[in-house]
Amino acid sequence: MKNNKSAEVKSNIADIMNTTFDKTLELASANSVFGEPIIRDGVTIIPVSKISAGFAGGGADIADGGKKKAKSPAGAGAKVEVTPTHFLQISGGRATMVPVANANPPKPDTTDLLMKAITVIKKLKK
Repeated sequence: MKNNKSAEVKSNIADIMNTTFDKTLELASANSVFGEPIIRDGVTIIPVSKISAGFAGGGADIADGGKKKAKSPAGAGAKVEVTPTHFLQISGGRATMVPVANANPPKPDTTDLLMKAITVIKKLKK
């Protein structure tokens, strides 16, 4: 019975992870990288974006005491981020890549954040 239950748990986890992965791929399609062309006055503009994706999942097989019933919690999650980076401008038979202003905003200084966190923790200990 235990091997049967273990196979069922693995199957459930695999199903959850496959579904999440498939949906993530749908979100991160080529249409997300190259947007719909915009045509005005003989000039075609195509938005270009950067895609970042993360994916995780897992589960467990937990015995429920003496009830002879096992619990099989499982979960999966994903994040897809689309960041506009450029516009492809096509005019007069020429294509030009035009960068988006602030396409890569500055990241917060982690040293400052770490020092603030240490200060807060020290105050909590007092």
